[in-house]
Amino acid sequence: MPSTVIRSFKYHPETSRLVIVFQTGRRYAYYDVPPDVHESMRAARSRGTFFNERIRDRYSYSRLEDAEGGPGAGISGPKSALGGRLMTWLRPMRWSQD
Repeated sequence: MPSTVIRSFKYHPETSRLVIVFQTGRRYAYYDVPPDVHESMRAARSRGTFFNERIRDRYSYSRLEDAEGGPGAGISGPKSALGGRLMTWLRPMRWSQD
């Protein structure tokens, strides 16, 4: 059954990363998602409800380039399940040339 919230999703078992594309076109990667959570999402009657109850606010995530590449496209750093940025020290350093 089509979801009114989630357009598509793909699981990467080698990295335990779940990439979700929402109906808005926004794409997010969720990290350290166990395979059984992905399987349960595939089998869920409502993927939007499953996402809200079992994924949202439980796994670290980062926003990826939007599916349409529209305004707001780009990559933001990983965030904790509570929304705070993680590992901001990993951002590339910008060197000025004086």
